Amino acid sequence: MNDRLDLQISQVIARASDQLRAISDSPQLDSQLLMGDLLGQSREWLYAHGEEPLSDDNHLAFLALLERRLSGEPLAYIIGHREFWGDSFRVSPDTLIPRPETELLIECLLAARDRSPILVADLGTGSGAITATLARERPAWHLVGVDMSLPAIRVARCNSQGLGNVSWVHSSWCRAIRPGSLDVIVSNPPYIRENDPHLQSLGFEPRSALSAGPDGLDAIRVIVTEGYDCLVRGGLLLMEHGYDQRQQVCDLLTQRGYQNIQCLDDLAGQPRAIMASR
Repeated sequence: MNDRLDLQISQVIARASDQLRAISDSPQLDSQLLMGDLLGQSREWLYAHGEEPLSDDNHLAFLALLERRLSGEPLAYIIGHREFWGDSFRVSPDTLIPRPETELLIECLLAARDRSPILVADLGTGSGAITATLARERPAWHLVGVDMSLPAIRVARCNSQGLGNVSWVHSSWCRAIRPGSLDVIVSNPPYIRENDPHLQSLGFEPRSALSAGPDGLDAIRVIVTEGYDCLVRGGLLLMEHGYDQRQQVCDLLTQRGYQNIQCLDDLAGQPRAIMASR
């Protein structure tokens, strides 16, 4: 008990950072975000008030959060939210954690379509980050978030509060969508191979949102096939895919009859997404 008394906020953060080096690429940031979430304060506040003492109760609460992070639990699940496109989105173990790389889908779609009213479906919406972001950026668009997980849709609904141009559908991919009704389909589907060793490090996230069969393309095959029938002529399909799946996805699109296929790289220069039109 005495070891906890009179410790400054900055000291507790520093100790936690040292412990987190073994499992995190950003140990100091993780420590600051855990502390900031506990105290309800920003990182700037933590810097300005680092010499203030941390109460025993808050220290014990912080150590409990730290233990969860040391076990490998993603920071986003511990604090309950993740930044995406400049906004904070609620996440839970029922949803995939939004990645910065997926912002490429937002950038490309905003550039490809103007502000005129269109109907856009986000297949496998998860937390609803893509759906809600597009709805905020383009108020004249109507966004439909589709997911087969009811718990995920509940989270997505929370993330779209105040948006009048969003609706949610509990369904598997395009099954509940009327043929020829969509101007755009956007999706960040599961695309990791079911035996990929990287899945071990993602064990806290829902497997159904990550893995899609022996080659990782099961969900993409369905979206390519079903999505073609749901798009209007000239409608767009925009999907994220694995770094080594570009040619296979191109082949699937070509075989189904899509045109104007564009391959898109992320900021790191890695193959990340593909866009095509019906």
